[in-house]
Amino acid sequence: MLMSELHIRPVYASAHAIDQTIFEHAPQSDAATELECVLVEIESMMLPRFRSLGTFAS
Repeated sequence: MLMSELHIRPVYASAHAIDQTIFEHAPQSDAATELECVLVEIESMMLPRFRSLGTFAS
């Protein structure tokens, strides 16, 4: 279970129309901060697992 928390946020229609992510459209927003926390948490859980799998290959 992830410790980070995401809240449903309205889609930025103008940003979506020009194919921007939240990080490009509003990098200092609460939504960008929440998403960054989730991504960092997922990455921290995944990288050790991939590193340990790599040790079996060597």
